[in-house]
Amino acid sequence: MGRWDGLVAYAAFPFIALRLARAAGVEPYAVAPGPQWRRRPAGQVVVLGAVIAVAAGFAPAVVPMVLVMAVAWVLGAVLVGARGPTWRVLVVAVEHPAWATRARMESGQILARLRELGETSIDRLEVVVERA
Repeated sequence: MGRWDGLVAYAAFPFIALRLARAAGVEPYAVAPGPQWRRRPAGQVVVLGAVIAVAAGFAPAVVPMVLVMAVAWVLGAVLVGARGPTWRVLVVAVEHPAWATRARMESGQILARLRELGETSIDRLEVVVERA
């Protein structure tokens, strides 16, 4: 006879990760503040706790795994230099390294032009080379 705890943990983690991202205000998962209690930061934490509690009722190992996931998320954000929930990167793929060099050299001008065209929260331009 099989065990259900691994299946429950595997099924619950996408929902836990989503709720963790919403509670942290990470874009694009951040919830716009509103008068309903679930739209407030405390409400997001309550819902996150409820999802974790239900999953932990069937698979107690979910609790330490959520803690490890949260710490890994914070460490990853620190390592990549995330400054907060509004931090955005525009990734541009080019086919030739010379184009990548040119795009990196002019990234400040590209970002300035994007800001002129409309309100944007793009903070940085990343260029990757993808060969067809």
